[in-house]
Amino acid sequence: MDQWCGYETDNAKLVALYGKGKALQWDAETALDWSRPIDPSAPVHADVFPLLGLPIMSRITAAQREELTAHLTEQALSQFLHGEQGALMVAARLVGTSPDLEAKLYSATQAMDEARHVEVFAKYLKRSGTIHPVVPSLRALLTKILAADEWVKMLIGMQVVVEGAALTSFHAYRERAVDPLLAGLLDGVIRDEARHFGFGSIYVQRTVEALNEDDREALAASAFEYVLMFSATRLDSLRNYGGALAKVGLSIDDVLRDAAAWAKGGGAAKPESVRDGIADFILPTLRRLGLLTPRIQDKFKAARFSAASTSPLLDQLQDMLDNPIQGSP
Repeated sequence: MDQWCGYETDNAKLVALYGKGKALQWDAETALDWSRPIDPSAPVHADVFPLLGLPIMSRITAAQREELTAHLTEQALSQFLHGEQGALMVAARLVGTSPDLEAKLYSATQAMDEARHVEVFAKYLKRSGTIHPVVPSLRALLTKILAADEWVKMLIGMQVVVEGAALTSFHAYRERAVDPLLAGLLDGVIRDEARHFGFGSIYVQRTVEALNEDDREALAASAFEYVLMFSATRLDSLRNYGGALAKVGLSIDDVLRDAAAWAKGGGAAKPESVRDGIADFILPTLRRLGLLTPRIQDKFKAARFSAASTSPLLDQLQDMLDNPIQGSP
């Protein structure tokens, strides 16, 4: 593919997002107070983890609950870190493979954002605890996105699926952050990621609208595959908790059985305010982009995924896209 393009720009929203990308750069060293002490036992409220709301958790002490919360936070932030490194590599590829100047320029600002996110998550984890390895399913998903044969597939995989799930989690963690440093870190990352999602949405929607039916179905099928691969990261992450659960006298198999029994009995697996990245954000986004076709929607239903009827976070981001020059997300 010819990676050279002309120097005309014709998409006002993308140009505006590029302008924001330049104006809203921040230095992690000076924007955050790294002198603050970190209490690794209580970085976030425990209710951000649905696992800790299961009936079986009544068997553990308050001290054990704190220990488990700290470990789950370490694990989650580690996977965020690995995802940001994947996003950095995708952004670098998009600079070379995007066919339009606006997309190349914006991708360059995103690469700087993602480098900063890798920096802040790594630094926080090194100060508060341990960086855990990437779970195999997340590594597989990021590898597949990086190896995509079309730039638009990279956009869907990273900007819609991975970044969409990350934005949902970042908002949940920010709402429940106890540690001020973690809260400030997430504030900065969320502002950046909102712009990244906006770029992906504008570009993917424009591309999808120009496709014929067969090509649109093929792109929707790629999105479906990415979502299935992302869903596998959840079980992988849960199995990573085995060691920490054993330390407090619980086994992963007992926890999984308890979760299944509670869900079957009508128990809520999560607080209402904890959003599900797939149902509450990714699938509504695919619908809005024209990639939740009837055929693909049937495949999601067969895989037991359903899209929420409303998505407050998506609506909030859509307002930002509709008014890209006013304010910051």
